[in-house]
Amino acid sequence: MISRERGLHLPGNLDRLMNADQKAQLIGNLVGALKGVPRGIQERQVVHFYKADPEYGSRVAAGLSLDIDEVMAKAA
Repeated sequence: MISRERGLHLPGNLDRLMNADQKAQLIGNLVGALKGVPRGIQERQVVHFYKADPEYGSRVAAGLSLDIDEVMAKAA
């Protein structure tokens, strides 16, 4: 079984293995899927992505027009 803490880093590890085109495609897919959900859910997802990797979470937040500093401050 993967520990909760280790499991959180797996998406970030995968993101770091991707090339720029793959990263752009992933972020585009995530943003497209999250655009139709309430802002609160978007923010919670961005927090998870940020915890996996700050750059990863920041890119998703930017795609959703969310301020990453505001989102992370709310989560604290």
